Amino acid sequence: MQLRISTYWEKADCADQSDLRRLAAPVASWIAFGPAGRIPTVEELQLVTKFMNKIDGGLLPSRLSDVLCEMKRRLQSLPRQADEAWNGAEKRLQKSYRKLHRRCRESETDTVVVAADAEIAGAELRAEQDVALQVRDTDDSGSPSASAQSDQHLMLFRKMNEWGFLDNAQKLERLQQAEEASRHSRRSLSQEELADVLSTAAACLAAPRRHARLQDADAKGLGDVRTASESQDPTVDVQKRVRSLLLHALRVWQMNQFDCQAIEYVLDFVQQKISKFENKVGEIQGAAAGKAWLKIKQMIDELLLREGSPSDPDVKGATKARAEAAGKVNVRQERQSGLQNINWEAQRRCWRCQWRYREDGIYKATARNFSIAKFLEQGLGEEAAVEAALQEAKAFREELVSQGKVKPPKQKGPSSTVRGVSFNQGKRKWIVQLYHAAESKYVHHGSFGSKDQAEVKARQIARQLGVPAEYEVRPAKRSRTQVP
Repeated sequence: MQLRISTYWEKADCADQSDLRRLAAPVASWIAFGPAGRIPTVEELQLVTKFMNKIDGGLLPSRLSDVLCEMKRRLQSLPRQADEAWNGAEKRLQKSYRKLHRRCRESETDTVVVAADAEIAGAELRAEQDVALQVRDTDDSGSPSASAQSDQHLMLFRKMNEWGFLDNAQKLERLQQAEEASRHSRRSLSQEELADVLSTAAACLAAPRRHARLQDADAKGLGDVRTASESQDPTVDVQKRVRSLLLHALRVWQMNQFDCQAIEYVLDFVQQKISKFENKVGEIQGAAAGKAWLKIKQMIDELLLREGSPSDPDVKGATKARAEAAGKVNVRQERQSGLQNINWEAQRRCWRCQWRYREDGIYKATARNFSIAKFLEQGLGEEAAVEAALQEAKAFREELVSQGKVKPPKQKGPSSTVRGVSFNQGKRKWIVQLYHAAESKYVHHGSFGSKDQAEVKARQIARQLGVPAEYEVRPAKRSRTQVP
């Protein structure tokens, strides 16, 4: 622990604001999520104080905000210590916490648009000053899904820190408990029990690492080097069991058809580990234990795809019925990539690149998500983070094109936002064709040489049918600091 403290202490001296926000979370988590009954050391308190003193005002990453709140609760629950040095360090930390809170509130105040009525503006400002350090998304605040995702986040983070404080014997005991829980009959396992097993496995899971033969490619006697490397590492067998536990639990989750949103954060967490390796090193099957990692990746991709598309026929039927009742209303995302295979996932706040591949004569679908979360944690604004994630997704698509897995992007023809108007490339004409709910079919209303003529005609027909003339555009979810 002393080595870790000294390492983070040195990093804090030269870190910029983005790195300070990124590094402060694991440091504060030592206090927030340490084992029950553990008293933080004076050095830990001083290190967290140093980070908070160096962080300026502004929007904090959600993970750091959550951990700081948990740290404050943990410190308040501890009994007063007899050590005056410890009490002094704890008091200075609490003071730094309040100052950071004040700086964040002042930064939020600078972005508030003051209303004409001074009393209303003052009331709104006082309400803003009562919020926590992190400004939540307007669309997600208070919603059950946002609360559930936050709970997943904190549970996973708590388990990760508990694992870090365990010795080897305790780690084996913790892992054995999770394995025994997963061995229960598939039908007897509840969703909550299996979600707990999955979060435990994800918390224990080390990131994929380069294969020994890649690390020692220039050395002689590759087999001897690899064997020695693996035999000297006591965590190899533990990580093998962790990967096996994770894969087994994911398979049971899929077979039981549990709700993937309940483990959304766990899936994202593991997928980010895999994506980070593939971006830096190469395909995951080239990692140590590559076959196991590939199976984990494929299972996570399948679960994420299932989450994005409802499999319940009743749900599909209800969706279709609503669409027909509304006159085949199409909804378009505000954020568009401009490329095939790349779409914006509003609920997950990421760009998703999807493609199909053939295996044993069967076409299968897979996908990779490019979340904006890591760019937000680097200090980028929301729109800048969305653009950075999109560029990452586009670069990945180019790799798929070079590998022959997807086709080069097609040049899109002209389009219209008016319902029923489309451009026929063969005839070079604008077509007007709208759905008539009474007749349960599409009706052709003519071809036009200009876009304006076609849109005028389409609006006339839409008024007659009683449907909106313009397509509905689903706005992107933005945090309150991004909303004008």
